[in-house]
Amino acid sequence: RLPQALSEDEYERARALRQGPNAIIQGAASDILMTATPLIGREMRRRAMRSRLFLTVHDSRGADCHISEAVDYIKIAKERLERPFAFDIPLGKNFDWSWMRGIPIKADFKVGTNWRDAVEIKEISDQSVVVARKESLEIQKKSDKEMTEWLRGAA
Repeated sequence: RLPQALSEDEYERARALRQGPNAIIQGAASDILMTATPLIGREMRRRAMRSRLFLTVHDSRGADCHISEAVDYIKIAKERLERPFAFDIPLGKNFDWSWMRGIPIKADFKVGTNWRDAVEIKEISDQSVVVARKESLEIQKKSDKEMTEWLRGAA
């Protein structure tokens, strides 16, 4: 319900009209992520991977990946995030993915030593993972240096 959509105030009305479609999109993204997460974990366990899922923030999923498993993790996650309806999983008797089958879903991936400094990869390959990790380390060094300087100045 969006009662502000009938508001006399133009700002309140515009805000409410943006919230309607946004709620549908964010809800679908949440459904996809919450469906894909156990599928990703199940496949990681099946392969006896050392990498671990550890964090969900809004529409993002964090994984602590050993560098040798990063490409495999990305491939597993990409397939399950972009096609959650293709896997045989019980989602409740009233859950229907049919409306989503014609909608392209694209999962993006970042690689880094921490969340803040992660770098998006353009292609899924060992080389792109190594390059992104190296870039992330350079960003981290710069960010850490700036933070140290800021803290010294604030003291």
